[in-house]
Amino acid sequence: MGIVKIAEALNSSELLLEQNEFEQAARVLTLALARSQDQEAWRKAQRLLERVPPRVRVETLEVAFLYAKALMFNDELQTLLKFNTQTTRYHGLANAARIQLECTKSLLAFQQYQEAREMLEIILPELHGEFRGVAWGKLGYALFYLGEPWEEVFQQASQCLSGIELGYVLFNQGAFLDLSNRRSEAQATWMKALTFLKSNIKVLVLTRYNLGMSALRELDSEAERHFLEAQRLSKSPSAATAR
Repeated sequence: MGIVKIAEALNSSELLLEQNEFEQAARVLTLALARSQDQEAWRKAQRLLERVPPRVRVETLEVAFLYAKALMFNDELQTLLKFNTQTTRYHGLANAARIQLECTKSLLAFQQYQEAREMLEIILPELHGEFRGVAWGKLGYALFYLGEPWEEVFQQASQCLSGIELGYVLFNQGAFLDLSNRRSEAQATWMKALTFLKSNIKVLVLTRYNLGMSALRELDSEAERHFLEAQRLSKSPSAATAR
């Protein structure tokens, strides 16, 4: 969704909050920010949701999930972990598993791989569809840095995912193949990822850059093409606001 429409959604949700229409406000924000990587939009969303009474924020699942996602996006790990404890206690593991999934993303960002792994192994049976695929991908990420087998887990993730989420998994898989000195496999995986990453310019730029660096190490003339494309993409207006 474009910047203008996100701004409109933020304004609309603010009006809904003033009328105590908390669930409807969360629904508007969820639709607007579903695939957004706009850091400032997520900061504003968090500030809006913090105006919701704490009890409602915990007890209304749609509000709780969006607030957890905002905390994850804004790197507020400790607040997110505390909120996760509250929501899991109230809703139970099965209903709060998606909130715990947001916690694992933050744990990985803060390099707490074992903690993320343990949480993911608990919630995976409770997740379905795309959420299960995302969880498999995060588990594979944790396992790589813990020095344990990870490739089969990434294959599980890919079977559950499509679109941008599949692109993220392929991006990470390519990075781990490259770090394992399996460069031709890494290049093939990153090339596949390009198809799915078009809505996230920042990760698309990183993928092109990685392809360029990989080609450069092998003195491949394709390196220049990848670098030029990364430079072109980085000048896109949407690249400036992406996380």
